[in-house]
Amino acid sequence: MNFTEKNKKIILYLLIPVISILLFYFLIKSLILFIPLIIPLYQLATIFVFSLLTTAYIIFGIPLLIKKFDLQPRNDLLEFLSSVGLKIRYYNMVIIILKLWNVSAYVVIISIFIQVLIGIINLFIPNIIDFSGYQALLLKSNLDYFVFLINFIYLLLISFAFFGIAFFSLIFPNNKISGLPDASDMPISFIRKAIDKIDSFDLTSTWDGKQQIKIQIINLLNNSLEFITLKDKLLGIPQGLRYYQPFIAGLKNKSLKKDISYRINGLSEKLNKIVIQLNYMNTIEEKEKILEDLTNFLNIIENRKLQEIEKVEYKKEGNIEIIIRKIEPYKNLIVIIVIIFVSIKYLMGVFLN
Repeated sequence: MNFTEKNKKIILYLLIPVISILLFYFLIKSLILFIPLIIPLYQLATIFVFSLLTTAYIIFGIPLLIKKFDLQPRNDLLEFLSSVGLKIRYYNMVIIILKLWNVSAYVVIISIFIQVLIGIINLFIPNIIDFSGYQALLLKSNLDYFVFLINFIYLLLISFAFFGIAFFSLIFPNNKISGLPDASDMPISFIRKAIDKIDSFDLTSTWDGKQQIKIQIINLLNNSLEFITLKDKLLGIPQGLRYYQPFIAGLKNKSLKKDISYRINGLSEKLNKIVIQLNYMNTIEEKEKILEDLTNFLNIIENRKLQEIEKVEYKKEGNIEIIIRKIEPYKNLIVIIVIIFVSIKYLMGVFLN
């Protein structure tokens, strides 16, 4: 096999930016020929046409080139990362991005809640909550850099929340059933890596050496569990990328949805038990049993054989329900504050009239 055949895909991927640069070069050269000869109004039109053509090329031209070259960027990237042993590290980085997006989603929800609350309060007593004075005071103080940093992080999280979905669609393929990005390869890859590490686990090593490898394996299984569990947390995997999504997409039967949720929860509990067993693994028999259970577990996940999992009851909560539960202890205080504002508004109306 010669160099060209061996590196065919790499060459084709490099051709895409080369072709793009050449096209833009000739396009700019062509437009420059006309710009000096026309009035400024037409210069703006020329810039508009150039922007329009550039956008069209990015949206339609590049995908067309990829299709003509018979390339599959996501699969090719994962294949390359697997060949150089970087797939798990790549997925670890993706998990961090997913968790940050989940945090940003909470920030958006809480921001909307606070804005609605301020709007309700200002409805009863206009302009009682005005941040302009406080902002001016902070800007004059030594906290201006701190305020700038907080605002920057806040805007970054808000932006990430809105652009995250488009970003995930570039990382993951689309699931035809749920219509959401399909991240199912991530838990499967983590479990496969864990199986490889358990298979090569040296029981004759020192306690410190064994414990270090066990921690690595447990972390791999915990990463897989992040996608399988039904439990939500602030720094967790977004619901739309969880393992259960394709199973419930489009279903209207509540009993069937509940059955699926219980089986997914059973799947999560099963993996948790394997993790606990792994932590106390010290004999060949225990190692072989864990390998067998984990291999069966992988087979169930890959082939989606939920019927083989026992149901474990669980009441699932979404982001809204979690936030409501978090603020529930303060509901009496919120009611008192609203009553006070309503009373003040009423008294002001009585005395003014």
